[in-house]
Amino acid sequence: MARLVVYIPDHERKILQELAQREYRAPHAQASFMLRAELERLGLLHPAPGSDTRSKEEASNDSPHAS
Repeated sequence: MARLVVYIPDHERKILQELAQREYRAPHAQASFMLRAELERLGLLHPAPGSDTRSKEEASNDSPHAS
């Protein structure tokens, strides 16, 4: 897997950490997830078979038990 270093301001890093914690991911995994989802949204990358790049909250809204 390729390595990419992205510099972001401290306040954005804190927000990324909070989101990652909320979605049960490591911050680097959350950043990777968000990047892939945006590339797919822009039509630059096709979704991997069996992958779901929606957030856990979006996916749970599809559940028959969601209210």
